[in-house]
Amino acid sequence: MLYACNVTGHEKCTKTYIPDIADDYRNGSELGKLNTDMQGSDQLIVDRLAEIKKCLKAVDTLNAGEMVMLKMLIKYPDRRKKELQAEMQQIYDQDVALLHELQTQLKTRQSELKEMTTTLKSHEKNSIELFVAAKRVCSQLVQLQFSLQQTRGKMGYQKYSIVQDMKMASILQDRGCFCRADIRYKCSVLIKE
Repeated sequence: MLYACNVTGHEKCTKTYIPDIADDYRNGSELGKLNTDMQGSDQLIVDRLAEIKKCLKAVDTLNAGEMVMLKMLIKYPDRRKKELQAEMQQIYDQDVALLHELQTQLKTRQSELKEMTTTLKSHEKNSIELFVAAKRVCSQLVQLQFSLQQTRGKMGYQKYSIVQDMKMASILQDRGCFCRADIRYKCSVLIKE
């Protein structure tokens, strides 16, 4: 026999026969709330994917701008420029990798949500099957929503900028800084007559 507690995983319940409650469930508020929650989760995924797209664009723009700024700092020694460039590339790579990972996770959640929706729609005609499918989808949706909350906490990117070191700039502007002609005394040449 099909009992509601078999579907929801409850072991010690008052056993309710599914055919007795399935029609009421189909027309009740619980199924409507489930559909509303699924639509809300889908919109949340779409919004987060749009945020990731904006973040990826911002990361690209930030990196390109700072690379241009770095090239403008002609006075810096080449070694330091290369170090800064490598540092910026590492930050860029980390940000892009994280954002792509989150994007993949969100697309996976979106596919899972579509699968849940398809499952519910495929059982619309049979109240008993709809009840069973909806109860399973409810637990899957809770896990999906938890996953979406975790994703939100990871979204973003590192903002950085090239800042000229004023001490280095001062040194580089001082013409005598690296080397200079140091005249200590005047040598005279003795000319023999």
